[in-house]
Amino acid sequence: MTKKIIIAELSVIWIVGFILSWNFFFAGPNYWIGFLFGLIGFVIAGVTIFFFGESNRSTTEAGYIPIYYTAVFVVLMMILNLSFAFVLNRFLRPVFIVANLVIILIYVVLVYNASRNLQRVKELTEYAPGKMKNTTDISRQLSVLLSIAQDEGVRQELLKLKEIVSYSNNVTQQFSENDEALFLEKLVKIQEELSNNTDTQTIMDKIKDAATTWNIRNSSINSTR
Repeated sequence: MTKKIIIAELSVIWIVGFILSWNFFFAGPNYWIGFLFGLIGFVIAGVTIFFFGESNRSTTEAGYIPIYYTAVFVVLMMILNLSFAFVLNRFLRPVFIVANLVIILIYVVLVYNASRNLQRVKELTEYAPGKMKNTTDISRQLSVLLSIAQDEGVRQELLKLKEIVSYSNNVTQQFSENDEALFLEKLVKIQEELSNNTDTQTIMDKIKDAATTWNIRNSSINSTR
């Protein structure tokens, strides 16, 4: 919002400044063309700021790039067109017009590329948490099992399993979802066995069975690299 207000205020200053500095000797075609191009620059900058909106915490750095471009663009357009407005030589008019068009073109290209990069970053930041949700739930469930396990042998097996999970690829793939869901289901059953004080050997066997499921999941993911 602050950036939009600044652009609006600069636009007003630009318009008022040109009105107040109007002079019969300077107010030829160059004066009004410079005024018009400067105003066009503010409009383009304002539209850019409006459509880019706010960045989230993960996209702050990428979101600042078009702001830097816009700041440089506005400054260049102001300097160029102030010079244009008060130059009487009509032979320099094509030079100033071409310079304006080139600056606008470069700015549009840079902002377009920045917008694509920002969109890509946003998609990645939105994609990653969802794709890691399964492994987050699994790690949480393993922590629960460790907190309620009393037998030292069971705890050691659970620690090994948790270590395997921690060092595995934590991004869910479409083909790994079923294995992850099955693994989590087996962990929940192990929790039930622990709560029911089932014999240690049965629990150990279930932990090994769960580990086999996780290893199958890892093999599927590794085979697609």
